Amino acid sequence: MPLVTVSEILRLALPPGTRVVAGARGLGNAVTWTRLLRARPASLGRIDHGEIWLLSAAALQLVGEPRSVARMVRDMAQAGVVAFVTPETLAGEVVAQADEAGTPVLRVPVETPLADLEKAIVGVLVDRDRAIAQRVQDVYERLLSTLVEDRGLELISDIVAEVTGKAVYLLDEHFQPTVQTGGGERAAEALADIRRRYWEGVLGNVAERLIVVRSLADEPLAVVLRPLTLRGAIEGYLAVLGPTDDFVDFDHQVADRAASVLAIELAKQSAVVEARLRLQGDFLTDLLENPVPPDEQLLDRARRLGYDLGRPHLAFVLRARGDASSDGVAGSRGQQRFIDAARRRLVLADVTTLLRERDGCVQVLMPCPPDVEPNDADAGLAWVERLRASLEESLAPEPVSVVAGVGRTPGQDTTPYAAMREASRAADIAASMLTDSPGALHFARLGALRLIFHLADNPELRAFQRDVLGPLEVSDAARRSEFVRTLDAFLRASGNHMRAARDLNVHRNTLIYRLERMQELLGGVNLEDPEARLNLQLALKIRAALGGNAA
Repeated sequence: MPLVTVSEILRLALPPGTRVVAGARGLGNAVTWTRLLRARPASLGRIDHGEIWLLSAAALQLVGEPRSVARMVRDMAQAGVVAFVTPETLAGEVVAQADEAGTPVLRVPVETPLADLEKAIVGVLVDRDRAIAQRVQDVYERLLSTLVEDRGLELISDIVAEVTGKAVYLLDEHFQPTVQTGGGERAAEALADIRRRYWEGVLGNVAERLIVVRSLADEPLAVVLRPLTLRGAIEGYLAVLGPTDDFVDFDHQVADRAASVLAIELAKQSAVVEARLRLQGDFLTDLLENPVPPDEQLLDRARRLGYDLGRPHLAFVLRARGDASSDGVAGSRGQQRFIDAARRRLVLADVTTLLRERDGCVQVLMPCPPDVEPNDADAGLAWVERLRASLEESLAPEPVSVVAGVGRTPGQDTTPYAAMREASRAADIAASMLTDSPGALHFARLGALRLIFHLADNPELRAFQRDVLGPLEVSDAARRSEFVRTLDAFLRASGNHMRAARDLNVHRNTLIYRLERMQELLGGVNLEDPEARLNLQLALKIRAALGGNAA
């Protein structure tokens, strides 16, 4: 029969809220028996190696001052005591001595009866398997109760972290974290290593073993992974992370039970998303494809479905850049990940969100968040940009570049149809621009780009760009002279040399030299002339909208 460790006693016999205050490296020590010290006996008798001592307040008082308690911890650890359990707060020198000895000190809640703890520990030592089974069943019932109470994935993650004493992550099917309890930079690095192995196809069957992630700078970290299966397909993973020598049977069994409960919760959430999308159905089509304002019949349908179109809404479109779905299987996978992640995130964020997929884009009509003023275009754009950036980050390590377009708020002057067309146009413009351009654009802030994009197929646009900027683009391509970038910064700074130089991170003299050379290449154009500036700015806008140099 395998020996019971201090770590297992912590999980199986000690109450919730117990903390390891010292000696964590000794959690793997084997336990043979336990002894309750209510007061210091005249003779301790024989001390068997592997004992856990339960120290009452009276026993600690009899030992004396903190220095004496620290000495007792040192001597008893040398004699074979492998852990101390107490409801009392110990002095710093006692904690330091336990750390030095590698002997765990476990602090239980103050009201815990030590006599009951003694019986519980003995029960685990006498029949470890039965104790594990009982404790796992208790945890399982607690996890199942979260489904009845409808308290979500976060609570399940918290419970698993509490009973195992480890960091817990819930990952999506692409190994991206969606929920986290505990953990830190080291845990994030370990998950990144596992994600890399997954994408390289070398991870193997994750449910069959403990995965060890080694580091040159830190101790190895072990990971238990359990797939979360829904209708025969893997929808995500449960990851439990901790020191390699601190995983016991109990942890694996809890992970198994938690994975089954999480799969049920994911099924519930998936059903919510699908039900919402089905309910929207034809109603959303009638709303977004009809150029006239919603009539009373459509508003009544919305109310019956639980939507209040009288509330201010954000109209926006999310899409991947044009090159994200052009790279064969990998691109197609990235596009589908984007669609799935966007739908799930938006519906679960607000169940009254209206959304649909059209031509690889996600069109969204969402009630304005509380911190967004409905008619404040900049506030709405900032909110959508945060959503876009977090969505793009969640899709790593695949390079799926996400852009967003925002329309004006539907209302008296703008129908939902018009607002969504504006959002689609802004998203198309954002997708066509260079990758270092803004990822989210608001239709009301597009300016000349609205006209340029409308005329994108007209060859006169590229011809105008070539006539105005051609010499600078040729020089940049041949000599990496950065004249186009310099010109753009100069015009954005309204001709202010100091501001432009600062934005370019160059000396003012360098900027002046470049401007003189650019004027020569452009046939002596006067950069102070308003009409010349207008032509240059328009050519730069065309270049940004259509992407790159004129052919």
